[in-house]
Formats: sequence, C-alpha cells, structure tokens
Amino acid sequence: MKAFTKALCLAAAVLAVMLEAASCADGGGPTPDKRPSDTGSGGSVTSTDPDVTARPRVEDDLPESLDFSGEKVIFLAPMTSRGAVVDLYALELSSDPVNDSVYNRELYVEERLNVDLLFPEFGSTYITEIQKQANSGDDTYSAYCGVSHEIADFCFDGYYLDLSELDYLDLDSIWWNGSFTDECSVRNRVFMISGSLSLSLLRGITAVYFNKAAADDYSAGIPELNDLYAIVDDGRWTMDMIIKLGGDIYRDLNGDQIHDEEDAYGIICGGSTMEMPWGAFDISVFEKDEDDWFVFNVNTDKLFSAYEMIYEIYYETPGSASSYFDVGGDRSAGMFADGNALFLLDGLFRVESASFRNMKDDYGILPEPKYSETQKEYSAYTREYSCYAIPATNSHPGAAAAALEALSSYSYNETVPAYLDLALKGRYMSDPESRKMIDILVGNVKIDAAWSYLEEIGAGYAPAFRYNIINRERTFASTHASYSQAVKRALAGYAAQYAKVFGD
Repeated sequence: MKAFTKALCLAAAVLAVMLEAASCADGGGPTPDKRPSDTGSGGSVTSTDPDVTARPRVEDDLPESLDFSGEKVIFLAPMTSRGAVVDLYALELSSDPVNDSVYNRELYVEERLNVDLLFPEFGSTYITEIQKQANSGDDTYSAYCGVSHEIADFCFDGYYLDLSELDYLDLDSIWWNGSFTDECSVRNRVFMISGSLSLSLLRGITAVYFNKAAADDYSAGIPELNDLYAIVDDGRWTMDMIIKLGGDIYRDLNGDQIHDEEDAYGIICGGSTMEMPWGAFDISVFEKDEDDWFVFNVNTDKLFSAYEMIYEIYYETPGSASSYFDVGGDRSAGMFADGNALFLLDGLFRVESASFRNMKDDYGILPEPKYSETQKEYSAYTREYSCYAIPATNSHPGAAAAALEALSSYSYNETVPAYLDLALKGRYMSDPESRKMIDILVGNVKIDAAWSYLEEIGAGYAPAFRYNIINRERTFASTHASYSQAVKRALAGYAAQYAKVFGD
C-alpha cells in the first residue's frame, strides 16, 4: 500500500514540476536566479498571499542529466523529536502540509537523481555509530544528520569530509545558512552545514506572543498596547519595553490570594527566554581570526547587563509568573492559551501545539526584543536544530552531496514555504502584521559557534548563563571568570588536536 501511495505522490510531484515548467516556458514567469537580490526581486513567486513577503523561487545548479543509477544514500539520523525525524523524513502522508512536503521531497529527489534514500531508525546511539564508522573505516552510512552540537563533537577529529571541496554542493546557495557556515567553519574547512533542510532551525526561534483580547482589555491604562506593531517598526521593542507594558499586570482570578496557574499575568517566560540574549541582544562568544580560528571575545559589560535584564524578568517583575513558580515547558503554552497572560516569550514551535490550536482568543507574534533602542536591527536566537555532515569514510560522496543539495533546494522552494505560509501564517495567524513579524524573525537568525561547539571549544560557557538563572545566581561575573579559563584551555587543546589531524 505504501509503495502504491508513494507512486501516486511521485506522479503528482512530477506533474506539478512539469506544469510549472510549462508555465515558465509560456511566459508565465521569469527565469529563476541562483540567488535572489536583496530587494527580493527575481524568480517566480511561490506565495499567493498578498500580505506575506513573497519568497522568490530559486533553482539549484545540479546538472539535469545527473543519474546515480539507483545508488543507495543512507542517512544516519536520530529519529527523535529533537530535529531529524521532523526535518529529514516523513513516514507517510497526512493532512499536514509540512509533513506531506517532506514526504514528497524524498520521492522527488529519488526520481530526479535516480538514488535510493534510506533512513534507518536510531535514537541517541547514532553518536556511537558515527564513532564506530570512523574507527572501523566502514562506509555503511553516506551522510549524517543530527543535532548541531552533537554533530560538532567530531569536527576536530577528521571524521568528516570538507564539504566546501565536494562537487554538487554549493554552500553559497540561499538554502544553506551562510551564518552557520561562517561561524562553524574550521580553518577554512566546512564539516557541517545547516539551512532550509532544517525546519528545526525555524521552529526553535524564540518569539514574543501577545493575547489580543488581553491587550485590548489593558489598553485603557496602557495605551501603547494599541500600537505594538508600530513599536516594533519604530525600533522601540526592547526588553525594557516588555517589562514596562506587562511587568505590573497581575490579577488573582480565583481569589485564593496565591500566585498560581489560574491567575492572570502580564508576562510568562518559556525556557528559551534564558538564552535569548545570545541572539536577540546580538552578543557573541567567539570571533574569527585571519586563519578562520576561534577567538574568545565577549563584550562583558553588555553580557552582564543582559543577565540582569533576564534575571529581572524572571524573578523581580511583579507581573511575571516566573517570579512565583516554574512555568517552563508546556505549562507556559497552556497558561497563555487559556487567556492567563498578555505576553508569552517562547519558541515558534509552540504555535503547533494543541493548546494554541484550541486557543479561543486571537494572538499575534512579535520579534524578540532588542537589547536597547540603539541596537540597529532585531535578531533572533535559536538552538537544538539539525545539521548535516558527510563521513570521511565515504570514498564516493557525489550521490550524498547531490542528494543534500537537491533536498535543500526543494526545502527552500517548497517545504519552508509550507511551514511559514501554511502552518504559521495561514493556519494559525489572523493578521498580516504578525506575518510581517515572522519574516523579521526568520530573516535575522543569529548563529553562534559557542552553541554549535557546545562542549568542545565552547566548554559549556553559553549554557552556564541559563544554569545561573535557574540557580538564581544574582550575577554572571564569577561564572564568566571561571568558565572563560575553561574556554581558553579548550581552544588551545582543540587547536593542537586539529593540527595533529590535519597538519595545520
């Protein structure tokens, strides 16, 4: 039955491509460019929603005659909720447009390249399999997909091929995240990549949700709540502004004189709020030197100030639920969906939850706040997303490289729009302004090597910020002092390891 279903889907996918090609041949659209211009011109538009920023269609440069004669391309990936199964593989068709796009993507790429894409199921043991393959010289797996900071474990050990040297992979293409490539390259070698093939990169972006009914209710006393989108457009959307608008809102709805989940608050912070400064406030742990090596260089004045902001919104703000009890995980989404909060700071993935789907009130989305009004642009934080590598034991990596390129270009043109336009902007969003806010978020994702190389050169520095908040440490200064020494030792150690393996 599945084979028959796949055949029908493949026919539909091929027919869609043929119809689109015919439309362009008849003058129905311009010839797509390799990369759209900064103004968004060029390419055929995939979105028909006039309120959504149009995504130009961009085609890859893979040769039309490419044929790998049915070669198997076996992806080693953890089939868990942390990314890979969501990003790379769909078991069957469903009514969900994102799932079905992932499913059809596999069929389309298999037909286009004449390859057989295989996804054996693994849990967390996939890391052990990577080690086994490297140590034995085995070539069972053609490519790896995994959580970025786990794939990064072996970038200094010679386990992966330099992807910048492979045929068929164009790392300058728009479907590969250039920020990730630049941040995570090592001495001008690229061992792992991420981008449009990683929907988890988008799902993990932290955003600010607001309940429109609550905003209307409180607007008589807080008139700025009538103009939240204008505040963003004017560059005034900061952490101080969030606290100003929601920091004093509290109502004891059940009358028990206890701060609990049945009461109303101005602010609820999801767990990712603790790490928001690394993206939203444009704070970096590493810079790169002229040899493309990592230099530990943190703006400590800004970082310590950012820590105080996060500490304040968690523990010293009367209208913040976190000041009274732990509202992490699904509890935060549930409270917001029940109408018990004006603002929720949490990941974009929350919009897919049952709580949000069943929410009675309309809600809007705003970008992560800036550190201050002087910060030039909004920026977005994300983590726990997937990336891709090709093992050094793959002596004929052409099929794997071409498959990654084809999967990624398809994702950019089809799967990501399905997620943004249908799931986020179409199914759950009710106003064009929120759709514009999502475009700001997605277009300004900040990648930091300290998160990708979490336990290697990062030496646990970045997550220590979060643990400090959880432990209610009043400042980050002493933790910074101790961890910075660990980072410097790690940089020296991994530089020596890398030189031993690669000779430079």
